[in-house]
Amino acid sequence: SENIQVLKSSGKKPDILIAEPNVSPVIVETEVIPGTTVEMDARQRLGDHLTQSNRRILSSLAVRLPLRLRDFSGQQLTNEILNASDFEIALYTGESPDSFTRWPQNGWILGNAVDLSVLIQSAAVPPAVVEEAANKLVDGVSEAAALLSDMTTAHPGAIQKICEELRQQDGEQTRRMATTILANALVFHESLARGQGDLYDVRTLDELRGKRGGVSKNELLEDWKRILKVNYWPIFDIARRILEVIPIDTARPLLDELVTTASELVANHMMRSHDLTGSVFQRLIADRKFLAAYYTHPASAALLIGLAIDSEKTPANGSWAKESDVTSLHIADFACGTGTLLSAAYRRISQLHEAAGGDAEMIHPAMMAKALIGCDVLPAAAHLTASMLAGAHPTVTYKGSAIMVAEFGPRPGGGFALGSLDLLDLQRP
Repeated sequence: SENIQVLKSSGKKPDILIAEPNVSPVIVETEVIPGTTVEMDARQRLGDHLTQSNRRILSSLAVRLPLRLRDFSGQQLTNEILNASDFEIALYTGESPDSFTRWPQNGWILGNAVDLSVLIQSAAVPPAVVEEAANKLVDGVSEAAALLSDMTTAHPGAIQKICEELRQQDGEQTRRMATTILANALVFHESLARGQGDLYDVRTLDELRGKRGGVSKNELLEDWKRILKVNYWPIFDIARRILEVIPIDTARPLLDELVTTASELVANHMMRSHDLTGSVFQRLIADRKFLAAYYTHPASAALLIGLAIDSEKTPANGSWAKESDVTSLHIADFACGTGTLLSAAYRRISQLHEAAGGDAEMIHPAMMAKALIGCDVLPAAAHLTASMLAGAHPTVTYKGSAIMVAEFGPRPGGGFALGSLDLLDLQRP
């Protein structure tokens, strides 16, 4: 707070700077009402850089505080701030003081300290960062998908096998989905490489490239099998099955393209931040129509979760502060699609746990293992859902997952599987 040495521009002194690893820095400017200059101060921070890391400010908040706070000091002031619910808040995102977006467009959002904290978390993943990551992913995936298209003539059986694994018909979007799954697996691979325990033997992408300048399909599959022994099944099993059927002559240039893409995303911290993985996939699915997938709009999901989850107590009448009360919850979506609903629920639960004094990273392995349950008949949907949930804390490893592919279609022994509907049979008297 109030440090004149944190920004490169001389003389600028932000009220509050939030600089956390793997997310964009956020500045909060505060003034007591009427706060005639607080908005100008917040806008002026956009586009500036941190002195030490050179990271760019792309988000800032203007906060107008109630006038009565002037009457308190010490612990009384702390208590009044914690109990106040009439902070006036506006969020600015953009690359310069002259090019920005204000939310809301007019007026102010009324909220408390917890609301401010939640908004800061969102501000740490600004639109410009999401757009840059989405563009990099789209470019890499498109180049790789074109290689799969070339493969259809020389190896028609391979593309047919990929379609069978994805349970989709051949087409441009199916090839994009296949290469997106591979690219995403490579991003997670880099986050897990040289990790703790059994993950220590998983080589980094640079190590796999080695002196040959390219990644060997067989060596990469060996590392993915090591990861699967730990878990991460929904993310890596479908990626492994896709890669196994791609012939060597196509796999080499395809992996070169996707490894380069994954390395750029990880090197720039783009896919290691809270919610960025999910935001990028939402951009690809919803805005770009880049992947063949039905989706729930993120805003709709947030509204539904806000209505369903009480901020005062857990759905089981437990305490948000108590770790066991949170990790014992069961949040299920039996047609999870791209995972938007589950991700919105997990984000809200994490926010409430942290607002009550908890640590969302500490409970992440337990939440992934048992609390978050998702099913879908499409392997790609399970992959996207698991990726979005794991992406909440990409560098935190876990050993269990309750995201699964439900059986659908004719059964070998007769009968027909109906996906998650078959779970109803277990409830019949």
